[in-house]
Amino acid sequence: MAEGPPDHTSFVPGPETARAFRTALGRFATGVTVITIAGPDGPMGFTANSFSSLSMDPPLVLWSPAKSAARFPHYAAARHYSIHVLAADQSEISARFIRGGAGFDGLPHEINAAGVPIIPGVLARFDCEQHAAHEGGDHLILVGRVLRAAHRDGKPLVFAGGSYGDFAATDRAQKAGQAPMDALLALTNGLGNVNAGLLALGRWIGATAVALMVAIILIQVFFRYVIGTALAWPEEAARFLMLWMTGLMAPTAFRRGGFVGIELVVRLLPGKIAAGLTLLLLILSLVILVTGLGLAWSEVTGLGGRFETDSLRVPVSLDLSTWMKVPKAWMMASMLVGLLLLISVAVELLLRNLVVLLGGTNDLRAIPGTATMGAE
Repeated sequence: MAEGPPDHTSFVPGPETARAFRTALGRFATGVTVITIAGPDGPMGFTANSFSSLSMDPPLVLWSPAKSAARFPHYAAARHYSIHVLAADQSEISARFIRGGAGFDGLPHEINAAGVPIIPGVLARFDCEQHAAHEGGDHLILVGRVLRAAHRDGKPLVFAGGSYGDFAATDRAQKAGQAPMDALLALTNGLGNVNAGLLALGRWIGATAVALMVAIILIQVFFRYVIGTALAWPEEAARFLMLWMTGLMAPTAFRRGGFVGIELVVRLLPGKIAAGLTLLLLILSLVILVTGLGLAWSEVTGLGGRFETDSLRVPVSLDLSTWMKVPKAWMMASMLVGLLLLISVAVELLLRNLVVLLGGTNDLRAIPGTATMGAE
């Protein structure tokens, strides 16, 4: 039985077809909303396109934040919130409340009777109290009872295919920009898959190195304090394992955390400035990493790598009768491998940031262990 016209792509949603599933969902044009609450440290906002009406009597609406979002716990616990429907000329407000946006910094707003920040001038607003919450896979479906509503005339901001627009511009934007964006997304998500596999293997090897390092340290403690004679090789073996553990696990921390130290500064900046600063930092980090890779290669292949460790030996015959000292190049290779992985991660993060700047946030695959980027 035919599954659709010849020009349709048919598939079963799953991990291998996640990109196609996102693209199919992106064909459905939605409005854009900003949901605001009174956060623990001041007003908080969240860009979402999952808003929908639910009931006229009682007046109910719903929206669905991702559980992986950094601000998810605050929204799940909020008793009151306001949903702002944005007009066609208010995409800058939307950009303020995605990851890395400026938020309420410099944005005029008021506080309603429930203590919730409200943004004036939007196309419509719904002041809600929490009515119900339902599980929805990797999202939570929040149902709000509308206590007060407001609206004005105007054209709504539309989100479709990873781009903002209005009703007239949506189809043109999709046709004109879809092919380059598809190529960039394929490259970005493909590199993300490669990095995810390599870093998973690196974490497994790194964890094994930690376990061996702990065992070696315990052996040395036993010999030094119980037997009374310290062994020569455990300390050098522990250093060897520590270097490889660091080289293999640091790239995962970089991929999940990015520039953690300046995250608070970036959040204070307007959306486009913050994105530009992040892109600049990624380019700078890539230059530094490539320079470090050249130095690491010199260490591994140069004179220093030809020396041997003092006491660390490995067998070179099956009957264990012949042993050789471990070359220092084997230890220095941890730095080389670690820098190669860091460079691959830096390139992926740079590409991801380009996708965000070009409006393709929703088609990016989330990095495990991080907040979901972009509108939910």
